[in-house]
Amino acid sequence: MSLIPALKKRYAVKKYNPAAKISSAQLDILLEALRLAPTSFNLQPFHLLQVTEPAVREHIRTEAAFNQPQVTEASLFFVLAAETDVDEQTIAHSIDLAAEVRGVARSTLEGRESQIKGFIMSLAPEQRLIWAQRQAYIALGVLVSAAAEAGIDVSPMEGFVPNKVDAILGLQTKRLRSTVLVAVGVHSNDDEHAHLPKVRKSIEQIHQTI
Repeated sequence: MSLIPALKKRYAVKKYNPAAKISSAQLDILLEALRLAPTSFNLQPFHLLQVTEPAVREHIRTEAAFNQPQVTEASLFFVLAAETDVDEQTIAHSIDLAAEVRGVARSTLEGRESQIKGFIMSLAPEQRLIWAQRQAYIALGVLVSAAAEAGIDVSPMEGFVPNKVDAILGLQTKRLRSTVLVAVGVHSNDDEHAHLPKVRKSIEQIHQTI
């Protein structure tokens, strides 16, 4: 399936079939798409946390996600979390990796390292977190697109209380901030939203030539 028809078909599932499971091969597609997503300076300042314990998912649903059924009914449930401590060490690790993968001397990348540091370290800590969360959303868009192309149902969810999710999962000690919840699975035949026409603005309404 090509991307545009897949995007026309996909929707944010409200009711999943709990008996339908996502295969490991399907999961690999989503993880690889997220890994390959573009991010500013290629820093990838986020983690995709897969919550597997049913009791924890239930806790998130009832205590932090306004009892939305997707949290517990979907085959897989993730918390996409942004790093709260993007700093010079983060940048150094990225440069180390680039030098290793591309087989070049690290010294040849020092100019780029300085450029990145100049931008990132000019931001206040709270601004860096906002920046990291924006990168997470870029990756989320790629994941959702890859899921649509593969025929996998995905529900990005912003309806939750980040502080409560962070507390339930102990994210503060991991220097992470929950940014968006992601349910993955197979929609239920009883989900009335599966058959509703997709509502979007026209191209003329969103595209302008300046």
